[in-house]
Amino acid sequence: MLAEFIEKLFECYCALHFTYLEINPLVVTESLQVFPLDLAARLDETARFECGKQWGLIDFPPPFGRPLTKEEEYIHTLDSKTGASLKLTILNPEGRVWMMVAGGGASVIYADTISDLGAGHELANYGEYSGAPTTSDTYEYAKTILSLMTRGKPHPDGKVLLIGGGIANFTNVSTTFKGIIQALQQFALPLQQHKVSIFIRRGGPNYQEGLEKIKRAGIELKLSMEVYGPETHMTAICSRALGLPIRDQRPRMATSLPRPRSLLDLQSPGMEHSESGDSISSPLSSSSSSSSSSSSSSSSSSSAAAAAAASSASSSSASSSSVSSSSSPSPSASPVQKKKQPSLSQVPAQPLASSKTSPLSPSPTPAPAIPVLPPPAAAVVAIVSAAGRSPGGRVWLQRHERLCQQQCRQRLLSSRSLRDGSSGVSTSGRR
Repeated sequence: MLAEFIEKLFECYCALHFTYLEINPLVVTESLQVFPLDLAARLDETARFECGKQWGLIDFPPPFGRPLTKEEEYIHTLDSKTGASLKLTILNPEGRVWMMVAGGGASVIYADTISDLGAGHELANYGEYSGAPTTSDTYEYAKTILSLMTRGKPHPDGKVLLIGGGIANFTNVSTTFKGIIQALQQFALPLQQHKVSIFIRRGGPNYQEGLEKIKRAGIELKLSMEVYGPETHMTAICSRALGLPIRDQRPRMATSLPRPRSLLDLQSPGMEHSESGDSISSPLSSSSSSSSSSSSSSSSSSSAAAAAAASSASSSSASSSSVSSSSSPSPSASPVQKKKQPSLSQVPAQPLASSKTSPLSPSPTPAPAIPVLPPPAAAVVAIVSAAGRSPGGRVWLQRHERLCQQQCRQRLLSSRSLRDGSSGVSTSGRR
């Protein structure tokens, strides 16, 4: 008897979509009848369309802790009668920004974006339509929102309506837009009187047909309307509606870096710095140069090279008259008033000795070598110090690390080949 009661109770629990059921106490009479004296239960409100008649008159608590408005109650009833999802919550009836968004996740993103752009106080409603609603369901939903936003006196600055969403998987965009177009035709005059600007962005099955239909309807009804497809970022219409520049949402790799503190500490044969110091590059293809061009021009980015050019020019009697005016005075010379030293990028190129010298003439003393880091290590130091916290710097750093690792691996393999005397044999198989 008790087992039969529990079996029937479980069937009722599943058929009526209970989410919680507690009976305490449970009484069994002498005639073997079972009576629950007290019961606490919870029902799944989303199953009202399926078994609402069996539930009877049951009042569910209102969302957000307040009674539902007439329009919210209507959409709530409409949602209970369809397999689609129709939600509407009025936040500010006097707001200027109204939303008609497809998808629960997209509605959250649009609401957050509007608040992030500084117009959260103007957000009038929150809700979504999704789950492949029919044309009639979409029409009723759109008609309710258009009725709300065209009430009262027109706002002097006008209002905006965002008909947005992501890229649908199975919702027919053309079918849902057909219902929205019917609502726009019904409220065309009030929309013009309230200076409503409509911004649309949608993607999914048959979105080309749906966007073309609603664009043609906007022209025929003389409505202020902008229509975009999935090629536009989902929330770009929020910036357009608020009159703000559209943010570039695509991730970018860092192409410019701040100037390092010391070029002498970071510069290496594999790295070059622009004159402004805003970019660092590694031109691997320009590693070799002609000897004639290198002897007739001097480096303007290294102070040591400029000093070597001046000392070599002063030691040569043939070119002493041509460089005596531009060479720096010796330390033993009389002190002069100190002037502000130009930066490395502003040092003028010093003329070197003529390249047409006699082969018997002594060669100029080479400049002392400047200790520099190897190109891979210098690149890593430069990127870590300059781009570690810049936008996209991590991606830029990872790519340069891989490049440095490849260079180090190639150098290691070449050194092994020279050491083993097998430069013509591939060493890729060695570990």
